[in-house]
Amino acid sequence: MFEGMIRVTGHFALGLTIIGLVFRSTLYWLIPVMPDEPFGLADIIELLIFYSLFGSGVFLIISSLVLAVFRKAKPAMKAFSIGLLSPLLYYVIHAYVPKLV
Repeated sequence: MFEGMIRVTGHFALGLTIIGLVFRSTLYWLIPVMPDEPFGLADIIELLIFYSLFGSGVFLIISSLVLAVFRKAKPAMKAFSIGLLSPLLYYVIHAYVPKLV
């Protein structure tokens, strides 16, 4: 059951990374920022996406350490790599995603 939850969280993190990058390249540019406001609704949505990715990444890293204790190396490495790379890659790539709209 624990490995199934880790698998679902890994798929959630990968899917949220793709959804976040698609959002950044399309809908982000269509949501206007109100005059005299530093941030708009799109920035808040993007922040929620990143915090969700960060939270799932922390969960995956901690659960990979638990799996490593029980000598399940392959699922532990997969969970660790997804938990580490998905928030990191999203943070690095999202600024370079071109505007597709």
